[in-house]
Amino acid sequence: MADGLNIVRDVWLTGVLGRDAYKVEIEGSPVEDARPRERLAEVQTGRVFMYAKTATDRRADVRFLEDGGFHLIDTNVVFEKAIDPSRGSSDGCAVRWAVDRDGPSVVALAGRSFEVSRFHMDPEVPRETADRIKAAWAESYFAGGRGERMAVADVDGTVVGFLLLLDDGTGPLVIDLVATDPGHRRSGVARALVAFAESSSGRPGRIRVGTQLANAPSIGFYQDAGFRLVDSRYVFHYHHDETTGSS
Repeated sequence: MADGLNIVRDVWLTGVLGRDAYKVEIEGSPVEDARPRERLAEVQTGRVFMYAKTATDRRADVRFLEDGGFHLIDTNVVFEKAIDPSRGSSDGCAVRWAVDRDGPSVVALAGRSFEVSRFHMDPEVPRETADRIKAAWAESYFAGGRGERMAVADVDGTVVGFLLLLDDGTGPLVIDLVATDPGHRRSGVARALVAFAESSSGRPGRIRVGTQLANAPSIGFYQDAGFRLVDSRYVFHYHHDETTGSS
């Protein structure tokens, strides 16, 4: 990243989308130089999808991305709190760690439970594609590709919610993906999943989660659970399809 710009091929997302996908990382202040713009343009050919995140106070980064054809899709807000191992839940669902047989139910749940993810909010991404991304995301856990642990909420033998955790053992415990079946929302399922993650963490520290600024119910839920805002980032997407000439 000699010039402050790093373009990384996202192999997993490339496989899901069926076209080249790249993550764009900006560090320092590369945006006034010609070379970063040239390198970006070199990748923006063919059928390609690119995404980038930048802090909401980085106006130069925003200008660089917009000049490069990126469009603002989402504002990601990050919440954090101290882990409370004493938390418990008496809600009407049983929460446990996921096992292999939960895979099909979790994947199906992930594929029908999201409405305001950054892919669902992108008008260039069909709904079925956005649903497929979330399903593949959950499926990657069972394939050993993402996440250290997953909790599932069970009501009468049916999985009605799940929570995927990232835990490198040093930084905060991260809620990577969480979903509740539409028919069981506002029934305490999400609250029980978060409480289980905290009480079963087995370590001190903090727990972190990100959501969309447009997802007011999610923000309210995390604030009620004691989480506090610690960061915000703009999320940009870029699409190019040489077959249609669109970008």
